[in-house]
Amino acid sequence: MPLDEITNLSDRLYNLGWRVSLQGRKLYAVPAAVNKSDAILHLRRTVRSEPMVASGDSLLDKSLLESADYAIAPCHGEIFAEQQSGLVKSRYPFTKESGVFAGDEILQYVNMIYNNLTALGVGPL
Repeated sequence: MPLDEITNLSDRLYNLGWRVSLQGRKLYAVPAAVNKSDAILHLRRTVRSEPMVASGDSLLDKSLLESADYAIAPCHGEIFAEQQSGLVKSRYPFTKESGVFAGDEILQYVNMIYNNLTALGVGPL
């Protein structure tokens, strides 16, 4: 799709309560009420209010990362590309490895956060 058509579609859908996200060759249209940050808020209300760790690589994951207490993103995907462009400065770290090996680093990060919080007496995640 030409960029001007995507922009036009995005503007029309925005007025109808939808958000459009272009990620590579994929174009997502998602109701504004459906977002990952609300999932964290729901978990905080219904399950626990203890610190939360999140990870994600897609632009649709950004609200999740911003809503979590701790976040890490793999060095692949749209969030990393956005960071590399220099247009956006993320407040969370990126893994050194990409793909499946990023998963190991993410688990190490979660373990480090868990151990630090336990040492501070915050309690289990």
